[in-house]
Amino acid sequence: GDELFPKDDKGMSIPSNTDILQTWEAMEELVDAGLVKQIERILNKPGLKHKPANNQVNSSVPLCIAVTAYCPLGSPERPWIKEIAASHNKTPVLLRFQIQRNVIAIPKSVTPQRIVENLKVFGFELTKKKMATILSFNRSRRICAMSM
Repeated sequence: GDELFPKDDKGMSIPSNTDILQTWEAMEELVDAGLVKQIERILNKPGLKHKPANNQVNSSVPLCIAVTAYCPLGSPERPWIKEIAASHNKTPVLLRFQIQRNVIAIPKSVTPQRIVENLKVFGFELTKKKMATILSFNRSRRICAMSM
């Protein structure tokens, strides 16, 4: 509802002003309450050598050691993306872009045709120039609509 994704009078999403430390403390409370069991099992593993180090974000420029992009495709219908896709005769260019940046990408699709197209991501590489072109699209804003 509106309380999860508040909007201003122009229909634009209002970003949260919650401090990340408050978010982390709330997550710690979930662990303490026993509500976050899988990560707790991993952290309590005898002889654990490495703790999980992953930050799942709406990806633009990675700021962490490991990044998982939950909306890695942004807006594949934009003309400049279509142009790059046409030059490779492939559709998953934004997915390929994330992979070449060493970003773990989790594309979402319920369309069988799109799922098959996404699997063709490994059949080509983007040039440095095309990578730079896509990277130049960053506008430091969310491009994936937040709706329920």
